[in-house]
Amino acid sequence: MLILMHSCNQDVPYSMIEGQTMGTTYHITSKYSDVTELKRQVDSLLLAFNQELSTYISSSTISRFNQSENGIALSKVRSPHFYNMMVRSREIYKMTGGAFDPSIGPLVEFYGFGNEKRDPVNLRDTIQLKEKLNLVGFDKFVFKEINDTFVINKPQSEMTIDFSSIAKGYGVDLVCQLIDQKGIEDYLVEIGGESRAKGVNANGRVWTLGINTPDPAAGLRDFISVVKLNNKSLATSGNYRNFYNVDSITYVHIIDPMTGMSKPSDILSATILADDCATADAIATASIVMETEDAMNLINKIDGVEACFIIAPSGKYDFIYSNNYKAFNNE
Repeated sequence: MLILMHSCNQDVPYSMIEGQTMGTTYHITSKYSDVTELKRQVDSLLLAFNQELSTYISSSTISRFNQSENGIALSKVRSPHFYNMMVRSREIYKMTGGAFDPSIGPLVEFYGFGNEKRDPVNLRDTIQLKEKLNLVGFDKFVFKEINDTFVINKPQSEMTIDFSSIAKGYGVDLVCQLIDQKGIEDYLVEIGGESRAKGVNANGRVWTLGINTPDPAAGLRDFISVVKLNNKSLATSGNYRNFYNVDSITYVHIIDPMTGMSKPSDILSATILADDCATADAIATASIVMETEDAMNLINKIDGVEACFIIAPSGKYDFIYSNNYKAFNNE
């Protein structure tokens, strides 16, 4: 939904590395000479991340938790990413009033958007929907910290955790921490569309990123708006690509964890700016779930967070901005 735009000047030692992670791709453009070593370290970092948090790896830490009957006890040292995701997710869950909820997995599977592909849902099966909804609620998990150990218990064995709505953003943050430690001052990191930029590009200008037109027929370089980004993170969420129709009803992949409903929201696209990409990623998802006014009111109360919502109440795109978003708008 968001495609990075940058220009390169051969007279300036900027370089780009790319690879695959989390079922998507990453791209890193930076002013750094040893790209071979940087790529090796980035790949190693993201591999360790996936070994903890990927639900597609049956032996990952999160898969072992999801497969457990009652929960799991883990070391903060050996499972730092799982720990960090639990702590930050609990904070954002409370901040958004439950609109961001990593326990949404049973509903995602029910509607056919999860790891286990199934036939499109028929909502006449309301009993099964209610059963799945009973398995959702991040506050139902009991989280305890005991010295260097943390324990997560679940009241029902079928309950699961999936950090996919925050993982790409957190991955961006991890890579940026690595780059910052090397003293690199100019870079752009992007994983699956979630991004963070610092400094300037090869032309000496602030990095600019394009927001994709929220239309399933739009091309990946069909931009509806452009954002200036300096020492800031950006994430965009929307339901206009990942959906299906059954009996004239549209089902979308971002599901309301409180009602269990999978239906298009008034917000076609939510672009969030924040100091860290994990926060931007999670709040972008929560914004799609929430009512438009409620989401914008929340964002305007959070320091360092800005938003651009795209809606189309009459078939024409309209923009709703948070209080200070226009400082980043390149139009």
